[in-house]
Amino acid sequence: MLEDFGTFFELYVDDDRYVVPTLRFFIAINEMQARQMAARLLTESPHHLGVEVRVGDRRVDALGSFATRRS
Repeated sequence: MLEDFGTFFELYVDDDRYVVPTLRFFIAINEMQARQMAARLLTESPHHLGVEVRVGDRRVDALGSFATRRS
């Protein structure tokens, strides 16, 4: 069971090479770890303009271009 390892997070990456955000999945032990992964993704490529972290319907964090958008 995946729940035994942590919480299942969705990370949407705003990449200037694509029209729609790229969806990545990540299992983290807590929201802090998910936020750290989002920050890492944002700096991973100059094409990454923003990262949004979600758990189901709930927005956990938004960095870069997603920070100015409403959830």
